[in-house]
Amino acid sequence: MTRVLVIGAGMAGLGAARDLTRRGHEVVILEARDQVGGRCWTSRALGVPVDLGGAWIHGDQGNPVTELCREAGLRWRRTDDMGLALFDHDGTQVSDAFVSEIYGEFESLTAAALELAEDRSADLSLASALELALGGETLDAGERRAFEWAKTTQEADVAEDLEKVSAWYADEDDGFEGGDHLVIPGYGDLAARLAEGLDVRFGQAVSEIRHGDDGVQAVTAHGVLSADALICTLPLGVLKAGVVRFVPELPAEKRAAIGRLGVGVLDKVVMRFEEAFWPDDVGFFGYMSTRAGEYPYLMNLQAIVPDAPPILVALISASSARRMEARSDAEIVARLQEIMSTMAGEPVPAPTSVIVTRWQADKWARGSYSCLPLGATPADYDALAAPVGRLLFAGEATNRQYPATVHGAWLSGLREAARL
Repeated sequence: MTRVLVIGAGMAGLGAARDLTRRGHEVVILEARDQVGGRCWTSRALGVPVDLGGAWIHGDQGNPVTELCREAGLRWRRTDDMGLALFDHDGTQVSDAFVSEIYGEFESLTAAALELAEDRSADLSLASALELALGGETLDAGERRAFEWAKTTQEADVAEDLEKVSAWYADEDDGFEGGDHLVIPGYGDLAARLAEGLDVRFGQAVSEIRHGDDGVQAVTAHGVLSADALICTLPLGVLKAGVVRFVPELPAEKRAAIGRLGVGVLDKVVMRFEEAFWPDDVGFFGYMSTRAGEYPYLMNLQAIVPDAPPILVALISASSARRMEARSDAEIVARLQEIMSTMAGEPVPAPTSVIVTRWQADKWARGSYSCLPLGATPADYDALAAPVGRLLFAGEATNRQYPATVHGAWLSGLREAARL
């Protein structure tokens, strides 16, 4: 039997711990928070489960998370066919045909941008590649708003400004077929079920990890724990912040990869209302703001989750999210009320309760998920995943094939359990 420490009770840590426990090893999970799940965090504060972090199954065909949800008795609902009502900055709703035209033209423009970038001798940002693909075409004000809105929806996928994202490696990761599905009643339930029977110790923030040929140690405010091996699933944002000391320090190649890889931000503003003032059969409402990057769409939970109360979830990413995090909840809601009133054509009521996420400011995450900025390459994911003696690494940022996903985190945990 081997004694193993796992740092972090997110999906990667739970995957590793379950597999090692099944194989007969003694496993202890050290978790800084007071709950499992990590960046898969389900809140019930508004009377219905709402995922504040990871929320979707990206492709349900062959996805291991689909099978985990099935075994746990959880449902999932496809959301990319729930419909979108898109409004211009003045509240005019654009036609479905125009929405399809925006998506189609931006998809073609992106394909052209990636092809142009591939032929260049030096990498450039995806935003620069898109402008290059426009070929100097002058867009009028309405076309520019549509372009910026489509660009902002793509930024929500990578959680980072396209001005920072590599064009060379913008389409490198793999995926599963089947569209995007929201987990009901949330990833938190799945994490809790996966943690059943495991030795998870909460409130155990690790400040130092010692490793060598004779074993490993994790230092917390509660003492020092020793083991034969350690699997580190700390988020990339925490590793970049350097708040956990490694003794001896990590190899130069791994430290360089940590420095080059990026961490994006995707925040949510969850608003519950007394009554719905929007159509109950439309899944998403889009807004082409004159402020580029601002709240590209709101999700209507009533259209997706059975018997949900009137709740809208606004999403915001990248630099816009970072700026939002510095504002008060009242300021954030006031601006969203302006936007929703413009879309509704009349003043809308204030929400009765609100949750605002701030993943950049979250000290146990320091961002939402990894991305490849200029200067980074997919090989950096492999460098982060490489073991250092008895010290192993898992997490979505160590999965070159499926980064920035819940299934990528889970599979990385199984990978390191098998490696050990």
